Amino acid sequence: MGTAEKQVIQQIEERAKVGFNKYGVTTDRSDLTILEWLQHLKEEQMDSLIYNQVLQNRLETLKDLCITYKELAETEKDSWDLKIDHWNCIAEEAMKLMLGDGIIDYLQCL
Repeated sequence: MGTAEKQVIQQIEERAKVGFNKYGVTTDRSDLTILEWLQHLKEEQMDSLIYNQVLQNRLETLKDLCITYKELAETEKDSWDLKIDHWNCIAEEAMKLMLGDGIIDYLQCL
């Protein structure tokens, strides 16, 4: 078994514990109908689609930032100091997109 499979198994076990602590039941329950189970599944899939869209939006923004930097780097009229300032802003925005807003506070503490 590979590392990814082991990680997924561990996450499933942790998720089961969280679910039991939150709801007091396991998936062995018999109080839900097939239609109710399908509704739960549909709701989870809708959440998944929303998370997917958020990530796609972030990647599109990151792509746009890279294009902006590439265009900036190709211009010769700007000074290197200005290009570095622009790059720092772009890099900061990219880090926020990938790692969350808290990363900037963390890096400033180093």
